[in-house]
Amino acid sequence: MILRGCGEWVLVETEQTSRNSGIISKADNKGKCLSSSKEYEYLVGNTVYFDNTGTKYQMIGTLTVVPFSKIYAYEVEE
Repeated sequence: MILRGCGEWVLVETEQTSRNSGIISKADNKGKCLSSSKEYEYLVGNTVYFDNTGTKYQMIGTLTVVPFSKIYAYEVEE
């Protein structure tokens, strides 16, 4: 099954990091954009940062469904 973000919604896979001590942590406001509508397709494949202050976003499996208006930055290669 392939999921596609529609309208203002962006599908984000949140990142997990592991430290030398073996502790695995999950970033609550950072992840890789896996899908979006055509209007926001420039985000797909990039790491995005989104506002999650006081907000519990809908989840689809391991994906977080974030409205575009809550994304405040994304990483690009120089």
